[in-house]
Amino acid sequence: MSTPPASLWRDRRFLRFWAGQSASQFGDRISELALPLIAVGALHASAQQVAWLTALAWAPNLLAVVLGAWVDHRARKRRLMVLADLARACLLLTLPLASLWGDVTLTQLYAVALLTGAAGVLFNTAYPPFFARLVPRSSYVDANSRLSASRSASYIAGPAVGGTLVQAVTAPVAVIADALTFLVSAALVGRIRMDEPAAARDPDAAQGERAGGALLRRAGEGVAFIVRHPVLRASLGCATTVNFFTFLTGTGMTVLFADRVLGLSPGAIGLAFGIGSTGALLGAVLAPVMSRWIGLGHSIAAGSVLFPAPLALAAAAGGPPWARAGALGLAEFLAGIGVMLFDVNLNSLQAAVIPDAMRSRVAGAYSTVNYGVRPLGALAGGVLATVVGLRATLVVAAAGGALSVLWLLASPVPRVRSLAPGEPLLAAVGGGAAEADIRSRRTSGPRQRGYPRGRNAVTEEWGVTVPSTDVVELILKDHRRMEDLFRTMRNAEADRAAALGEFAQLLIAHACAEEDEVYPALRRYKNVEGDDVDHSVHEHHEANEALLALLEVEDTGSEEWDEKLEELVTAVNHHADEEERTLLNDARENVAADRRSQLGEAFRAARAKYLDERRGDVDKVRELVASAGE
Repeated sequence: MSTPPASLWRDRRFLRFWAGQSASQFGDRISELALPLIAVGALHASAQQVAWLTALAWAPNLLAVVLGAWVDHRARKRRLMVLADLARACLLLTLPLASLWGDVTLTQLYAVALLTGAAGVLFNTAYPPFFARLVPRSSYVDANSRLSASRSASYIAGPAVGGTLVQAVTAPVAVIADALTFLVSAALVGRIRMDEPAAARDPDAAQGERAGGALLRRAGEGVAFIVRHPVLRASLGCATTVNFFTFLTGTGMTVLFADRVLGLSPGAIGLAFGIGSTGALLGAVLAPVMSRWIGLGHSIAAGSVLFPAPLALAAAAGGPPWARAGALGLAEFLAGIGVMLFDVNLNSLQAAVIPDAMRSRVAGAYSTVNYGVRPLGALAGGVLATVVGLRATLVVAAAGGALSVLWLLASPVPRVRSLAPGEPLLAAVGGGAAEADIRSRRTSGPRQRGYPRGRNAVTEEWGVTVPSTDVVELILKDHRRMEDLFRTMRNAEADRAAALGEFAQLLIAHACAEEDEVYPALRRYKNVEGDDVDHSVHEHHEANEALLALLEVEDTGSEEWDEKLEELVTAVNHHADEEERTLLNDARENVAADRRSQLGEAFRAARAKYLDERRGDVDKVRELVASAGE
């Protein structure tokens, strides 16, 4: 039984995060205007020096693949995000302080741009695993829609507010506003309470591998995972291609085209870009609707075409000034809708298919490639415009960008309908929920490759190695599904009874399968503590008692139901956290990959049997609790 997604409007943790990100996005628009104005106005920087300022802000993304590998082995991603926000606030505040003393220098400005960029990369690589634990998978698209809508809204109002502040109080002082938004974000994110699993111990590092070598190896594993994964490989190829071609005509080149070829006034150009920002806001709102209407994969494919293709409309602009301005405005509007259809739905799909242990590494590799190609596109655009002219460059950008959809058409992406737990294709590419585990298509057993000494067993699926029957991965998937159901049960507007019914069946089947197939096998390994196994069995009993207490409360809207729910949450989360830190980490380090795969097969079969027997019905849970007390 599946339950409808809980309303994010009732999720206080998400609302805090959304508020913090919205404030931070508006602050970013102020600094994007204020920092260049400090360089140009106060320091009389040349065009080349301003270009260096922009380059330094983007440069840390080139090392994101390594930083992502480091972040993946940190236990508290939320803490890293808070530290990144505080660092950016402190760095920005040095500018008004230096201005007060009359000592702002170009070197300081470069340092602030570089270090705030690095802090931004830290935040962005810690963000994916945080987001995946904050938001239920069924709400990924809606959550990304809200976050993207705030970003789009910041592009509408942010520059105007920033310009007013700069004019009223000077650029260095205006930066204070951005620093304050980072403090707001840090305060709100810091107040979000969530259970974050302990970082997995690295067996190679434990055996003496040098820290630098281990970091590079993990970074390489992140890149290899993308290359071998059909969804991630295709989406990165598509995003990189579309970004390269759209950056041929980035904002600067489009402004140059509008000014010199179309002959538009600055006011008309500004209006056209403003219309484009409203298109992006509309696209962010429409993305979940389109996903439900034509399917998630089709929405991504449509966005990959609609984002670059309108550049051809701008290139074809002619006639009187109002017609030329209208064509440019319409092109920006349609491109804004397209980029949000692409980003919102693709970000949600990626969040669903990337395993927890790989999220930051994949995000880092994405940033290195996806952002690294942008300056290359800008440089190529300058050369192309010089050779063939601005209008032809726009046509090349539109055609080349639209062809990026070919990456998707050759992949499983267009066939993904939704992120629902029962989506079979999603399960096949590594994004299925616990009840839709990956079904191997192998004919002669699991094919292992690429992971030395104690890595997860992997199988060939859609031409990619993904975790399949590894017992550790299967147990972790169940833990994640339980967290999703807790969020639904906490939502007063959701079908709490249905969510509890699904949770009860999953919890009992999961625990019984562990005790039948997994725990006895782990006892045989000398490096696995028998006391940890006994403690886990005891915690299963405690969770069963808490489950029974909740099942026996009839009114799901009562205070008693809420009280018993929190007791169940505490018991289950405590057990999951301890199991992940002890038994599962021990299994990773001491149990060979093929043996973990065998245990996973046995665990999955036992779990399916108990689900079929409906061991989570209240009468059977009552019998289970009574028998444990004898």
